[in-house]
Amino acid sequence: MTHPQQHSGDRILIALLTLLAACLRLSHLGQPSLWWDEFITLGVALEPLARSLRTLAFQSASDYGVELFPPLAHLITRATLLAGHADWLVRLPVSLAGIATVPACFALLRRPLGRTSAFAAALLLALSVYHVHFSRELRPYALFMLENALSMACLLRHLERPRLGTALGFAALALAMLYTSYMASTLLAAQFLFAGGVLALRAARGRDARREAFRAGLLLALALVPAALAYLPWLHAQARVLTLLRDPGFVPPLDWGFVLRTLREFAAFAYVGDFPAWALLAALGLAGAVLALRERRSRPLACLLLLWAGLPWLSIVLVGVRMELSSRYVFPTMLACVLLAGHALGWTARTLMDRLLRGARFPLAEISLAALACALVSIPNLQSLDAYYGRESSHYKDLAAWCAENRDDADLLLFAHPRQLKLVSNWYVPGLLDEARALAGKGYLRALLLAPDSLGAAALPGAVHRARIAWTDVLRLGIARTPVRPLIPDATGLCRYEDDFSTQRFYEDAFEARNAAPSLEQRVLTSYEPALPARAVYRFQAPPESRPARASLTLELVLYATNLADSDGAVSVWVRPGDGEPRPVARVEARELRGQTPGPDRKLRKTISWPLDDAVRGASAFDLILEIDPSTREMPLEISALRLEAALDGLPPPPQALPQALLDQLPLAPWTPGERLALSRALHAFALDDAAPLAGTSPASLHQRFLAEHPGIDPVRLLAYPDGRPAAALYDASLADPFAPLPAGGETPLDAWPRSPRAVPALRLRGLLDRPVLQAGNARLSVDVVSPQTGTLSLNLGGRARLTLEPLFTPGNLPRGMALYDARPAAREECLVCDGPRPCSATLGIVTGMPAGRLRVRAYPRVEARPDGTNMVRALVSLDGLSWREMGRFQGSGSGRWEGLKAPRYWETDLNGATGEIFVRFELAGSGAQLWSAPDARMRIDLDLDARAAAPLQLPAWPLAAWTSNPKSLELLLLERPIVFPDWLMRSR
Repeated sequence: MTHPQQHSGDRILIALLTLLAACLRLSHLGQPSLWWDEFITLGVALEPLARSLRTLAFQSASDYGVELFPPLAHLITRATLLAGHADWLVRLPVSLAGIATVPACFALLRRPLGRTSAFAAALLLALSVYHVHFSRELRPYALFMLENALSMACLLRHLERPRLGTALGFAALALAMLYTSYMASTLLAAQFLFAGGVLALRAARGRDARREAFRAGLLLALALVPAALAYLPWLHAQARVLTLLRDPGFVPPLDWGFVLRTLREFAAFAYVGDFPAWALLAALGLAGAVLALRERRSRPLACLLLLWAGLPWLSIVLVGVRMELSSRYVFPTMLACVLLAGHALGWTARTLMDRLLRGARFPLAEISLAALACALVSIPNLQSLDAYYGRESSHYKDLAAWCAENRDDADLLLFAHPRQLKLVSNWYVPGLLDEARALAGKGYLRALLLAPDSLGAAALPGAVHRARIAWTDVLRLGIARTPVRPLIPDATGLCRYEDDFSTQRFYEDAFEARNAAPSLEQRVLTSYEPALPARAVYRFQAPPESRPARASLTLELVLYATNLADSDGAVSVWVRPGDGEPRPVARVEARELRGQTPGPDRKLRKTISWPLDDAVRGASAFDLILEIDPSTREMPLEISALRLEAALDGLPPPPQALPQALLDQLPLAPWTPGERLALSRALHAFALDDAAPLAGTSPASLHQRFLAEHPGIDPVRLLAYPDGRPAAALYDASLADPFAPLPAGGETPLDAWPRSPRAVPALRLRGLLDRPVLQAGNARLSVDVVSPQTGTLSLNLGGRARLTLEPLFTPGNLPRGMALYDARPAAREECLVCDGPRPCSATLGIVTGMPAGRLRVRAYPRVEARPDGTNMVRALVSLDGLSWREMGRFQGSGSGRWEGLKAPRYWETDLNGATGEIFVRFELAGSGAQLWSAPDARMRIDLDLDARAAAPLQLPAWPLAAWTSNPKSLELLLLERPIVFPDWLMRSR
């Protein structure tokens, strides 16, 4: 019988372990962005329930791609979303599961190994950054670890004392495991093998033992039957996943390199030092296994852990599925290593105390010694915690924040592939800009396009590269929509239209689109929302004195080939002559492509042509309608190329009729030298051939002058004659840079198109601000701000403003506007250093007449982390230059190595409405400290200001002159909507 004091001591230890685990797993939980695997879980949870279950079961197309897990973790996330939408909130259940795993492991080990070993093992797990990481990741792994620990504890308890309750508990946990991860079949097999072996050995001892073994096995079997029946509806989904991944010829790279990388992650996930923590963990785990196998009481647990940890490695070799190997697929090895290593430390602590106290028991001393040993073993983990909490793997928040801060005059948010990044933007900046879910009407639109860095701006006509954040490029793109396509024949007498969906042409030419969009990355026309049908309409218009006589359509269809080969997607083609009813042309189903040979990209392709003569003959206009049916099983059928040819009866129009018909659908503004358009969505059109004048264009003679005023500008779109010769070029001077220059002592003519009154609720000023007065027509604005260097003032008139400074340190050059004291720029690196061993500093001074609020700094300090902590970089703020308040510091972990470099640190403080001078100082402790600011790791200082006293500008008449009193040139951007300040995306660590 267990003494009550033992229960009390266990409860205290469990409480302390749980508290420690909670502190490490909940700290800064919402700071890092969700990375892509987490968005997979979130994407499933955000879908309607029936659709998400169907997608998981049949691997049908989705915004998040392929998800290879059963639905339990996603259902928990779905329930969490009822409480709100925040990174920390959706990660919370995972963290709670990770926290609960620590006391669960204590309970697993308490009876077979004793209190000290159980405590040491649970403490090692609590301090494991590897387990901390997966307890903070929105994936099923932490929940699965918890279920495994509890199921093994239940199984051991049942085998020791067979009861219906323990059998039912094990069965319930087994069912939860099956609905959490497909790895459950392997890990449950290990537990079943263990249970079978134990019962078989017990049955061999005699009649009474055989009866007890039979009873234990029967209870387990009876409890597992309903669990198996409950999993039966999902069994087909597991079979589909295995079929999808099966590749008998694949040889998993289980080499020493993978084993070593895995052990390093298990031992100290974020550690970058030289100490071989992996070797220590492996040695302790091996020692713990030997010690556990030696003792009769702990031998069953050791056998169970070794079998449970080893079977996943065997299954990777034998199952024959293609998968990218990762340590997470063999996590039982980590848990077994940590638990057995804890046993080795606990046994050592017990043995030492037993010898020191000559057999007397002093449990508190044993626990304390074991805790000390665990802390020493965990030093690499403890040293790496700060770096781990500051990690940023995906930078999705940075991407979303950049788009929010720089949406400026954009109208649309487009995606090179309308899947993954769409999910990211809808989570972090929902409703920031319209998306291309539907297209209709003519006109000109500006778009932000998010594209993989492999696509590049060069592939898209007129695209302007604005930023690269991690692996994503942000491009500004002009969409000149001409939704009615004129049928003008070339020299051969044929009218031709074609698109391979590699550029923005679909957005320009589609008459109407509902849930249809091009994937510029995959070069296909596909569904914007993959679970819904897509419809795209092209309208073709014959000239007044002609009619179509015949026409033909050619489509290239594409289907991604998988082992499942059961897509039920389809593409339908319709033609609607004039205002008549649509006529069916063809319907192609995915199964018709299965006889094709897949290419190197694993895609099946089929090209099909159809005559359209009967449908279009004699019609002045006709619509080509393409419909893409969603696939409820695996990938959809998509369109990779379109080509239409038509011949006309009647009088052929002149060649310039083609570009003229397109120009007539666009908002065109005349270009005046030296003038900039503001608050407008219009294009400047230039004829490229004065021999054939085009209405609405400026003459070719002005074209070169325009290019001289805007060096490096590319046309948004080139309009061509039917034979392909360029006829007109369309430009948007605001696309590459929406800011208009305001020269010091001069004025800039601004015009708007159309010339209607405008209200300006927000503006941005860029340059070296020195209390500028801005005059635009009769509107006047005083900006009471002095910036020490070139910065950007984003100003919501009558609301909030923000001054942003981004100093850049170039080797050997003094940073402008910074007062240096015993500091200098490094000769060959993009950082500031001290001139000698003594401390140094760099100070920026800002002056504001607007009340100041939050001051936020993103800095990149680097220090030689001395054990005494004396090497550091500090950020301080002062309102008078005499008394200073510390905002934050970085001094490393005391490892003796250089730490920091391009890992950002975030410091902030509230200035509580202060006005006047504001000083920001960076103090470096000496020669072992650096302050970096490079193009790929740029310091940033944000000062929030209260601009409620500034009224919106009213601009009733155009054109107008804009000028500023600023002694230095500025740049101005007038905006039609308030500026977004994405504070919810800003890290504070």
